[in-house]
Amino acid sequence: MDKPDRATHDHDHDDLMDGGGDDVRHILRTFQDILEIMPDDRGALHAAAQAADQCGEDEEALGYRLRLGEVLTAEGDEELLAELAEELRGHSDPRAQAWVTAYDEKRRTAYTPPPDVDLSDRAEADLTAEMDLAWRLFDEGELSQEDYNVLVGELTRISESGRSDEPVALLHALEATNNRRLDDTLAHLSLSFRMPYVSLSGFTMRAELQPFLPLNFIMRRGALVFDTLSTELLVAILNPLNEQLRQDVEQQTGRDCHFYLTRASEFTAAFEQLKQSTESVE
Repeated sequence: MDKPDRATHDHDHDDLMDGGGDDVRHILRTFQDILEIMPDDRGALHAAAQAADQCGEDEEALGYRLRLGEVLTAEGDEELLAELAEELRGHSDPRAQAWVTAYDEKRRTAYTPPPDVDLSDRAEADLTAEMDLAWRLFDEGELSQEDYNVLVGELTRISESGRSDEPVALLHALEATNNRRLDDTLAHLSLSFRMPYVSLSGFTMRAELQPFLPLNFIMRRGALVFDTLSTELLVAILNPLNEQLRQDVEQQTGRDCHFYLTRASEFTAAFEQLKQSTESVE
């Protein structure tokens, strides 16, 4: 008999979970019976955890998920491991937290940038791209002549200062000069470039996110990985006009990326949190 593929096999178990008015405890016992014969069946482990959740058997559900983690680790299934890690990340049980910590540490130490990547010529901020963004906003009537002159001067100052804690970005200059149109400008840019806005204050900057982009690249170029979606990355940027930046980020990380616009002050706060989380595990 041919062995069913993983997608079909897992889907069969999900079908059982969706089966009309069947008693959930009966379904749980079904998967318990399967696991007695095939203790490493990933589909049964996943479905048993869901059934145990519905029965209020939190301890049993966690046991199935931890066992599933062992199976996925042995099989090297990084995609499903990432999904499992997100399920366990908010779990209060110390065993779940220990598993997530070990998973994050393994990801952090195992990751290396893809080969043949050399962005040294573009490691510094692209002042021209920021000036282009300022001009575009002025040309579209989003900035007055006075605002434009002030922002160009502020961008030049930031660039020449060479500070490692200050992004060379028009959005940062807008906040630094207390520009009253900051919120309107963010909304305009999000709409014009069809790039969603994200508030980084709602995300925890985990240490395993840092190796994707060097710290000097993050601050000087204005791009920061703030979360993952399976094997893809969620990246906050400060200049939606800078297409070269998006290309550089995907080249540096070797991953497909989804880009979001964010506020410069939240970007800087997230950067500092990322630095601290990285230092705490070293």
